[in-house]
Amino acid sequence: MKGRRRDGRACRWRVRGRRAEKNDIQALEGRLLRKGLAALFGADVKVLPDGSRLFQFTSQEEEERESKTGNLDTWIHFVGVGGTGLSALARIAHNQGHIVTGSDREESPNTKALRKEGMEINVGHSALHLMRRCEDDAKKTALPTTLVMSSAVPSNNVEVVAAEVLGIQIFKRSEWLSRITDSQNLVAVAGTHGKTTTSAMIAVALRESGTDVTAVIGSGVQQFPRGQGAVLGSSNCFVLEADEYDGAFLGLKPLISVITNVEWDHVDLFPTEASTRTTFRAFAAKTVKGGVLVLCGDDAGSKSLKDVFGEDAQRRDTYLKAEHAVVTYGLGVENDWQATALTPNPEGGTDFVVVHNAVPVARVNLPQPGLHNVLNALASVCVCSILGACEATAGDTQCKAQNLASFADVHEQELRMAASKAAFALSSFKGIKRRFEQIGRIPNVVTVFDDYAHHPTEVRATLQAARQRFDKQPIWVVFQPHTYTRLVAMMDDFAPAFSAADRVIVTDVYSARELEDGERTARALADAIVGPPVSYMSSLGQVVERLAWELPAEQKAQGVDSNSVEDIILIAMGAGDIYKLGPELIKKISIDGAV
Repeated sequence: MKGRRRDGRACRWRVRGRRAEKNDIQALEGRLLRKGLAALFGADVKVLPDGSRLFQFTSQEEEERESKTGNLDTWIHFVGVGGTGLSALARIAHNQGHIVTGSDREESPNTKALRKEGMEINVGHSALHLMRRCEDDAKKTALPTTLVMSSAVPSNNVEVVAAEVLGIQIFKRSEWLSRITDSQNLVAVAGTHGKTTTSAMIAVALRESGTDVTAVIGSGVQQFPRGQGAVLGSSNCFVLEADEYDGAFLGLKPLISVITNVEWDHVDLFPTEASTRTTFRAFAAKTVKGGVLVLCGDDAGSKSLKDVFGEDAQRRDTYLKAEHAVVTYGLGVENDWQATALTPNPEGGTDFVVVHNAVPVARVNLPQPGLHNVLNALASVCVCSILGACEATAGDTQCKAQNLASFADVHEQELRMAASKAAFALSSFKGIKRRFEQIGRIPNVVTVFDDYAHHPTEVRATLQAARQRFDKQPIWVVFQPHTYTRLVAMMDDFAPAFSAADRVIVTDVYSARELEDGERTARALADAIVGPPVSYMSSLGQVVERLAWELPAEQKAQGVDSNSVEDIILIAMGAGDIYKLGPELIKKISIDGAV
């Protein structure tokens, strides 16, 4: 738009921004425009009723603007940095030597950890977080070159709007992931369940087998430095947990794509299971030529994607010359990679034999309990074996194989060696945060675990794992439903999912990005659950107060000799802030001295 200033000089209007909330507009006006842009640029600024901003510059002022601002070439600002996904990316950027800043609406364990690691992290959002004085010229204001925003951050966030005004590059998390992995040999692990543990297992096994991989995982990994969810390696191999939410994984180009299972979830984005499968099919098709698609053959949703590259890619006798290979893993004999001879081990986990194309290649002594973890470990051995065999025989130019899987099959001895290395690494796998993670213990009273399960399938899997390890002890669950849409859509599946527990407490729904629609509530879930005794308590504080006296009282009622009473196993379960319950409960019982 062209216009004219009050002094009559010709100018042009620049329209920036988008419709925003009233508070965001006021914040941007008051904190950025008056203190920042107006003083910085010397330009007139108007805010339209719909939230658009009109910046008025003469051609002379355009030149002055360029001379008064600069960019720190290595400054990346992350908005929503407290989330598991974005905090991991911030760590990678920081470890690469970039200046990293970030913000989130509230303090969290991730924001605290990032701050301790040397990053400037702010609580609350402000456009002023995007400006700082240049060290070499105090009269010049430096701006980030890049802003990366979480998928949970709305487009009218004041920092995002300010970045648009200032001409800063803006990337969604999914776009940034595509950018930083584009030149890497990417192993992308997707699936409705199990992708976090599987990707962590792959990264740990590869690193302990000698491949210095870079990895970004959606939770803290015990064997990564400081238990982080990200690690920067020197090789060109990148292991990534690939998230389906908002189609975030569709910009990736994996060399190896792993899909652990496909089931309906994120009902706010995927209205049906068919739409979920369509999205995963699109991800599978992103596997690059020469790459491998690894599917769980025991899962109907994952198995339905076998035909994504046609018939030749599915069969071992024909995929030698195919541009892609599709391999399957699972407990069934029809899979290319099979786990057999499953037996419980003294650690409470599972020992099993890995069979590849009907030939035993390794034995895994897995410390983690649960059939789902057997499948996660099997997928990891499969991926590590293919990569290891190909790396060990990279100089073989005579092999006519057209994809990694067939190349690895040709070099059977190297594949077995790689499988043995991966199996050995998994025998000491220490797990990840919020996946049946032991938080604390009051002897002869309670052992508290934290688990991320928030889907009926995950609830059943976690309780099966708990029963495997603690078959004679009472298991109590405190469940915090995650999002109203999921609870409403899956109420009938949630109802029988807790049958393996001895007692269940349901708290209010963790709404995340949603507002309650009032159709069904956590109280309705408590009424619907079948099997164990169920009670409803609205807040985590109420749960802590109740359990702090009830747990010791329950144990004292079991016998005179308290030392002979086994702990109650308490699992705090959910994807919201239920992780706070365990530490608070242990602290409360200890302070009260009720033991």
